[in-house]
Amino acid sequence: MWEVIWRAGSFLLVICAGYLLRRLGIFGPREYDVLLRVVMNLTIPAAIIISFADFRMDLSLLGVALLGLGLNVLMMALAAAVTRNRDRNTRILHLMNLCGYNVGCFALPFLQGFVGPYGVALACLFDVGNSLVATGGGYAVAESLLREGERRSFSLWDTLKKLLRVVPFVTYLCLIVYTAVGLRVPGAVVTLLTPMANANAFAAMLMIGLMVDFRMERRERGTVLRVVGLRGGLSLLLAAGLYFLLPVGEETRRVLAILALSPISMLSSGFTAQLGGPVGTSAAINSIYAVFSVAAMSVLVVLFGIS
Repeated sequence: MWEVIWRAGSFLLVICAGYLLRRLGIFGPREYDVLLRVVMNLTIPAAIIISFADFRMDLSLLGVALLGLGLNVLMMALAAAVTRNRDRNTRILHLMNLCGYNVGCFALPFLQGFVGPYGVALACLFDVGNSLVATGGGYAVAESLLREGERRSFSLWDTLKKLLRVVPFVTYLCLIVYTAVGLRVPGAVVTLLTPMANANAFAAMLMIGLMVDFRMERRERGTVLRVVGLRGGLSLLLAAGLYFLLPVGEETRRVLAILALSPISMLSSGFTAQLGGPVGTSAAINSIYAVFSVAAMSVLVVLFGIS
């Protein structure tokens, strides 16, 4: 149990370090922009490739991948519904922070200490579906919804072009096809990319820390609390539903319930920036929800008696 708390604390520590470095003037907007480009175009794609090194597409568990996709679609639909008549920034914050799960850099390392290979495989398959939204699909949909809300003409081709310029999404898409036909990531590629992939969690958490800005007006603070509360409440309901209602084995239900409480995707703040939204507010949502997520996932581990 303490190992879980220390592991989660290490992530939060890096976020705090980034925040302090920016407040002290050591890092500024230029450094944040460089780090954002490094994370989006180098470390996350490398981490995705490494995560597929031992991955095998199991068609019997394809429903888990569809579940990962379905939960994201549901959360994004709810975000669009509750902000239909709200201003652009509020819509961006809800659309980018209600969907997307941080499985690869947080939930998977969290679960590895408690569940066996079957549970890890479930998490990987869940992330296959989740990644289609978290690594770019959600951004493309949000961009389209914002165009519609602003009475601008929607262009499917323009949306696809934007999506195909999102390196993590293209990487995931290519690897899904690559592994689906029975191919494996070569060992030499794994060796070359491992140092870059190992830097991903640190770089992404530091990026979030540089984005965080707690100096907000009362209205912005209210938005942060509403988004965190809405996502937290929905996630608890989803976790309960997955555990009590799914007609599958108990180990599967336990793992899926824990995954439903995963932190917000690290890319959400980056995509908020690309949509022209309030980056600092988005990063604050990400950081505060991470604390809730750590607590909720740890409580489930204790309640389930997993060791």
